Amino acid sequence: MAKEAVITIVKSGLDILVVKKIDDGGQSLMSDQWHLPGETKQAGESNEETVVRGIREETRILVTAIRFLTNSITPKETLLYWYECEALSRDVVPGDDAVDAKFVPKTEVSSVCSTYSVEMWPEFIKQYFGLVD
Repeated sequence: MAKEAVITIVKSGLDILVVKKIDDGGQSLMSDQWHLPGETKQAGESNEETVVRGIREETRILVTAIRFLTNSITPKETLLYWYECEALSRDVVPGDDAVDAKFVPKTEVSSVCSTYSVEMWPEFIKQYFGLVD
C-alpha cells in the first residue's frame, strides 16, 4: 500500500500556520524548510484524526478539521490529502520534528514557505493562496 499523509492549512482569522522542519541532513522531503504542516497517517487512523494528532505533535495546539480540499502525489509517490482546519489557539510551541512554527498572513504564506514546498502544491492549493487563477 502507498504511503499516505495529510497536509493542513490551519487558519486563525486571516493567518495561516507554517512550520520549519528540523535539519535532518536531507533525509526527509522538507528538511530545514518552512512549509505547511503535515503528518504521515498511522494504520487505522482517519484523515481527520491524523490532522489533529499531527498538529498537536508539531505545534502543541489543537485544531478542528473543517473540510477536505484536494489530494496530490509527491515525487516519492506519497498520497497527500489536503485539509483546511481551524486553530483553537495560537500558542504554538514547536515539537516533534518542527524547530519553529508561526502564524503568518495568508497573503505571505507562499513567500515564507520554501520554493520547493510551494512548487509541490497542487493547482487547487495554488489557487487557494491566489498564485494562479
